[in-house]
Amino acid sequence: MSERGLEVRIEPGNMWGPQNDARNLLVRPAPAVTNGALEVSVKVENQPTNQYEQVDLVWYYDDSDMVKLGEELVDGKLSVVMGREEHDQTKTLAIIPLASAAVRLKLKIRGDQIRGQFRLSDAAEWRDAGQCTLPAPENATAKISLQFYQGAPAVEHWARVTQFRILRLP
Repeated sequence: MSERGLEVRIEPGNMWGPQNDARNLLVRPAPAVTNGALEVSVKVENQPTNQYEQVDLVWYYDDSDMVKLGEELVDGKLSVVMGREEHDQTKTLAIIPLASAAVRLKLKIRGDQIRGQFRLSDAAEWRDAGQCTLPAPENATAKISLQFYQGAPAVEHWARVTQFRILRLP
């Protein structure tokens, strides 16, 4: 932590699919969503150089069941990527190229639905990345996670996270 925010090194490893060997993850219990909705948002900044290097905001149940929205390098393009994983079966919902290394990410959870949105720092409006049903693992408790992975072993990259918010909505 610094006055600039939370800075985390992006190391090798993965959380997408069955590998589940990423090391820099922050996981905390999510507030219960019984009535209304919950909104979780964060600003991330990263300059990735490795294919699939990413910083994700995740609605997380366990290593095999989650929905992620993140900033990721895909085929040489910095992009917002949204994906859903259930029982280690993955589905990419969106890959949207970005024009900036700083992006706000937002997940909105209502009932069994989750919507991913993003916006660049200078944009007034949020853009939709995707929407899906939540994974439904048995007896799992929802958590909120920040995940940093797929970094190159020989290159030291640090991502910055600021403006983390959790809001209850009617």
